[in-house]
Amino acid sequence: MSLIMDLLSKVKTDEKKTGIPPDLRKTVIDSTLKEKVRKKIIILSAIVVIAFIGGFGVVYYMESYTKSVRPVVARKTPPVAQRETPAPPQVSEERAKTETAPEAKPEAKPEVKPEAKPEPKVGQVSQPASKGQEQTALVKTKTLKKDVAAVPDKKEIPFRRESDTMKASAKDTARGGPADRENKDIHLYTARTYESRNDYGMALSHYKKALELDPRNYIIMNNISAVLIRLGQYEEAIWHAKNALNVKANYTPSLINAGIACLSLKNFTEGEAYLSKALAAEPSNRAILFNMGVLYERQKEYDKAFNCYLKISGMGDVEGYLGAARILERQGRNVDAARFYREILSIDNADPSVKKFANEKLTQLLQ
Repeated sequence: MSLIMDLLSKVKTDEKKTGIPPDLRKTVIDSTLKEKVRKKIIILSAIVVIAFIGGFGVVYYMESYTKSVRPVVARKTPPVAQRETPAPPQVSEERAKTETAPEAKPEAKPEVKPEAKPEPKVGQVSQPASKGQEQTALVKTKTLKKDVAAVPDKKEIPFRRESDTMKASAKDTARGGPADRENKDIHLYTARTYESRNDYGMALSHYKKALELDPRNYIIMNNISAVLIRLGQYEEAIWHAKNALNVKANYTPSLINAGIACLSLKNFTEGEAYLSKALAAEPSNRAILFNMGVLYERQKEYDKAFNCYLKISGMGDVEGYLGAARILERQGRNVDAARFYREILSIDNADPSVKKFANEKLTQLLQ
């Protein structure tokens, strides 16, 4: 009996030793669940933070990429103002009708071409480089092409003509108030327009009206002299050129004008004196050198003429090459003349008609 009791007591003791109290088990289970919940919360929080940072990074990257590939729109550069003759100042409607309405008539008669009239073979005023205009250069080029292509081997070569059209008066000495100055500018603008169209009669009329409003303006006087030379009125051209020289002594364009007008009247001594004085003031002036060459060529002083042509040919002037070749032909030096004609063919910007003429002369000389 006691043995059974001992065994039972041992079994109870073992059960007590190995058993876990219920409160402890619950506490352990609760702490385990809390730990798992905490870990889940931490993991979810980390995922949220990472997602937020990743989203921010993606947005930032997309913005940077968009800026880098954004098409660049070229800025429109402001239009460059073209150099042209200034427009006449605005005037009242009544004055505009009186000043401009009569002047529009020549434009309505395109059939009247100045080229139809025989143009006198006279010289042209030289133009200071500081007052040159693109429109004047165009007129000069056209005249030059016509003269060179038409009469390069005739006995008498026409003098070079260069009209001195200015943007403004050398000195505003117009009498009266602003109205007179305004009218003077209108007449000058209109005169230059007619001159560019080779309508020298209308140009002369408006230049004279401008001179009445500004009687001490030597540039207007010089322009009148140039137009008169084109019209063949050489004596009056000399008178206006001398008036300009009285206002401004040694004014080169007027010296050339006076010299060309004298030469056109066969007064070679006085004409040469004017040109020589102009050449002393401007030794590199192409117009002066060319006109001196023409003068010496007409006087059969071929060596002097050749030297003048040679100088302007060194400046790239096509007429210099033509003149030098022409002198060499007259001296019987055809081989040397052919060399100058070849030089003309090598000039890229030479007029096609001039190149054609040079090629024909070259073929004749080499036959």
